[in-house]
Amino acid sequence: MSYRFSYQTLNDQILPATPNARSLLGFKLSSVSLPKLRFLRVLCVENSALKDFSSLIGGCIHLRLLRLRNCEGVALPSSIGKLLYLQTIELWNRPLDTQVPNSLWDIPTLRHVYLRNGFSPPPPARSVRLQTKELQSFVLHLHPVVTDFRCHDMMIFLGQMNQLTTFSLSMHPNIPAEVLNIFANMPHLVDISLHQFDVLDKMPAEFPQSVRRLVLVAHVIKEDPMPVLEKLPRLVVLELSGYKGLTMCCSSQGFPRLQKLRLGSFSIQEWRMEEGTMPKLFHLTLWDCEKMGKLPVGLLHLPSLGRLELIYMPQISEDDITLKELQQKGCEVETRG
Repeated sequence: MSYRFSYQTLNDQILPATPNARSLLGFKLSSVSLPKLRFLRVLCVENSALKDFSSLIGGCIHLRLLRLRNCEGVALPSSIGKLLYLQTIELWNRPLDTQVPNSLWDIPTLRHVYLRNGFSPPPPARSVRLQTKELQSFVLHLHPVVTDFRCHDMMIFLGQMNQLTTFSLSMHPNIPAEVLNIFANMPHLVDISLHQFDVLDKMPAEFPQSVRRLVLVAHVIKEDPMPVLEKLPRLVVLELSGYKGLTMCCSSQGFPRLQKLRLGSFSIQEWRMEEGTMPKLFHLTLWDCEKMGKLPVGLLHLPSLGRLELIYMPQISEDDITLKELQQKGCEVETRG
């Protein structure tokens, strides 16, 4: 009796003989159609064509995880709201044939949602009734954003997700700056990733104190982001891109737990680092910071720095005094581009 089943080149005839399957994985299939597998808990299909997705999941009433990657013919039916035990849905797909139906948000057990395109926020009148308050992970990539996309409705929709631990948003051409305002209602966030803003005048007054990883990409960040971000007590990984100021400062008590820092497309000419800042920083990456003529001397005061990456930084020569001293202290240096 088979409970787990993976197939790649077999035809559909084998499936009726496995009615008790709990997990089903399929890869590179010319077409997929399933019988009613009422015990199925996990369904993952990649790089395949789906004949009729509505009937594909119609009988899988106990489904916990649904993952479709690079599949053709995916049109989510409104009946997906009947999968009352669904916990994770990942549609890392080409554009869907239809929009994600609002009934998805009616599922009371839904905890983790990963979507690429096909998303339109429900209207505010409906948002207040949706089962989104228990979501823990919400990852949304919209490339490109359709012209009639309602950003205001999306802000209201996201604002209800006060139990999120992971939030990732990527929009082309740009994320609205108002997204930063929703974090005041998300005290449990651990992982935040935002790609990409156009212009950020300043950082929000406070990010959630629980955040451990923060990725923030913008074309232009006007104010020094460090005075706000260095106060995050649990921050371990920080990736920033787009600061256009000429100076930047990290204070002596800043970034108490930071271990990995990546700075890209910064315009800084001077980076002041007070002694005592970033006591646990191990891995620093500087990428395309073309106005930084030399490495800041403050790097020599980072007790844990063990790896430095310089990417598209040809102006930093091998004769740079700080670079030589870092290497003498045992720091591994890699240059690329």
